[in-house]
Amino acid sequence: MKINSIGNCHCLNQKAHNQKFGNAYVTLSEVNCGHEIAKNVDAYNKGDFLKMYYESIYKADKLINSINNPLSGLLKNNHRIKDTNDLVNKVDFFVLAGGSGSRFKHLASAVSDLRGKGEKFNKISVPFELGNGEAPLTMLDIPMAMGRFFAPKKGYEKIIAKTPTGSFGDVINHYLDGKHKIKDVVVCCGDNVFDMKSEDMLDYIVRTINNPDKQLGVVGVARTPEEVAKRFGVLDVGKQYVGSKNYPLNGFVEKPELDAAKKLTTPEGISVANTGMFVIKKDTMEKLIKIIKAEKKVLKGKTTYIAKDFDKEIYDFAAATKWARLINGSKACDVKIVKRWEDVGEPKAYLRWAQQLKLGHYLDNFTPKRKNAILQAVQERVGKNSINFTLVPNGTKPIDGIKISA
Repeated sequence: MKINSIGNCHCLNQKAHNQKFGNAYVTLSEVNCGHEIAKNVDAYNKGDFLKMYYESIYKADKLINSINNPLSGLLKNNHRIKDTNDLVNKVDFFVLAGGSGSRFKHLASAVSDLRGKGEKFNKISVPFELGNGEAPLTMLDIPMAMGRFFAPKKGYEKIIAKTPTGSFGDVINHYLDGKHKIKDVVVCCGDNVFDMKSEDMLDYIVRTINNPDKQLGVVGVARTPEEVAKRFGVLDVGKQYVGSKNYPLNGFVEKPELDAAKKLTTPEGISVANTGMFVIKKDTMEKLIKIIKAEKKVLKGKTTYIAKDFDKEIYDFAAATKWARLINGSKACDVKIVKRWEDVGEPKAYLRWAQQLKLGHYLDNFTPKRKNAILQAVQERVGKNSINFTLVPNGTKPIDGIKISA
């Protein structure tokens, strides 16, 4: 592929203009501000995503060519993803944004009340105003920017469920209806923010998909045992592969006690918290869908196979990844460990994230204009224990020890 750079404009050849990325979705729920959050998705599609579209094609094409180079160690006939067109036909990317955000509801309500416009927000959609004609920043912008390589030119498609069925529900239902071909599946939680370049995550995803010996790839983050105890799901990993930065996945432990967490560390002495981002290969997804279909047939429409709650959360992504590891074994399941990640599920976590934004973190996947707008806004309106969400505040309210202005 040839590329000519003119200022900030990348002019690609005709081949690139004919290429499309694959299918990318944001899953939402009507009862959890789904229609309101859909507006944030539209704003991203028409903003940063569209401005970076052709540059993204170029970066993805270059990366895939590098991975498939004979010197990379993967045999050529094993390449499932050979070019960007295979991202169209073989991969679906889902951002999960249908949760209620119960730990965050007081902050979301406070911002809505102080703005005084009768708006509805949850943690995914609380707007941090930027000014200068830029759309407000929401935490959903981060995972959407991470997965932009998988979206067609029209951007992310919205799936708005009437009834929540669990964290993995919209993904399972997408394939159960028989209208959509089962593909390799990549999942990212909408409130999980990564401080890494999107092409680095793409590299891990493509290498996992292209490796015939792998069926599951999970992204974890380095933490201390004290940080994960009783708070995070912990990945039990084995000894790091020779010549690789990844680890085999031996198991999962949900929110272990401190003594148990200390026994789940790597040889380097770190705990690995589950971030909620993973890739499940097509073969394993086909088996899962087949099992669920059979169970629903026997139980007259009901299913408990990967349920967290048999009534409301019948499809849970953590249960699905545990099952995928059990049927495939540890060596078929990789763990990639990242350095900086935040579960922005509560007000104090949002403040930590905003303070990291002040240092320039979490901004690699935006256009320079939007990155500068975010930097300026957080420098001016994020303090040690305070957040001003609007350009002109209409009042203040304390939430969990944080002074909220909006």
